[in-house]
Order: sequence, then C-alpha cells, then structure tokens
Amino acid sequence: MTRTLHPLTRGNDTAHALGAFCVTALATVLLLVGCGPDVKKTPAMGAQAKAAAAQDYAQFYKQELRFRQLMHYPPFAALANLMVRSESQENVLKLTGLLGRFMESLQEDKQKGRGWRLLGPAAAPIPKLKKSYRYHFLIKAEQRSILRRVLIAAQEFARREKFPANALIVDVDPQSLL
Repeated sequence: MTRTLHPLTRGNDTAHALGAFCVTALATVLLLVGCGPDVKKTPAMGAQAKAAAAQDYAQFYKQELRFRQLMHYPPFAALANLMVRSESQENVLKLTGLLGRFMESLQEDKQKGRGWRLLGPAAAPIPKLKKSYRYHFLIKAEQRSILRRVLIAAQEFARREKFPANALIVDVDPQSLL
C-alpha cells in the first residue's frame, strides 16, 4: 500500500492531519490513499473526511477548497520550501539561525513583510538524509511575485553570508516536504 504523508507531519501524526487518511491533490485529480474501514469511526473527522468516506467527491472537493482558502494553501497562495543542509549539525544550526533571523527581519519590515508568512524553521521530517542534517522554512505568499521577491532576498543573503553552494535549496510549489 502506498502511503503519502500530509506536509509537516511525521509517521502516525498523519492520522491527525486529515482524519485517518491522507489526500494527495494533483491539479484537479484527487486521489485517496490509505483509506481504511475505521475512517467512519474517527470522532474528530472533518467534513472532507466524511465526504470522502461517503464517496461524495463533489462535496469533498468543495470542502477541501474551502479549507485551502482558509489556510492560504494552493491554489489560493504560492508556497516555497527553503531547505538548509550541512554534514555538520552545528553548522546547519548556525546557518538556519542566520537565515531565520534574516527572514524574520525581512518580515518585520513594513514594506517587504507584506503579503507573505514564514513558518519555521523546523527540523525536516527526515532530519538527516545522506549524511546531511536538514532544517526547513515554509513560505506562504499571496502572490507569486511576492514569493519570488522573498526567495531572491533569501538567496542573496545566503551568498552575502557565504553559505556553501549546496547549503540552501529552494523548492517552489513543493510536492513533498520530506
């Protein structure tokens, strides 16, 4: 069975994220993954989960769009994941702290801080992968032009601070946050 984790969840936390199953949305095609017989018994099940369990796809779609609009998720916002990585845990924490302070100062600026929100930093769901420790930030922006401006500022900061070439990875419209 294929299992897809909801962004910013780990292992069994997935059940809490969307009510005992995960949803993968790709364009207008919605695939339900890992829906089991206990879905209807989940007490805190949201409207999306109830509609999906009842195979009421039109209602599911309507509820999911409403949720995405309230949470400022695509297609109602632009997203980017900034991943900071290093083979040294001490170095990744240093770089993440530097970038985090810069991003917070950028967000506090009345002109440059409009129209976007910074989430993180947080350890990546898989904190160490292929000898690299990883931390990430998620950026939500009202418009792609705002997101682009913020990402350019982050990349310029990393260059000024002499981050190693592969220390900062920018993923626009991430399909996964793992």
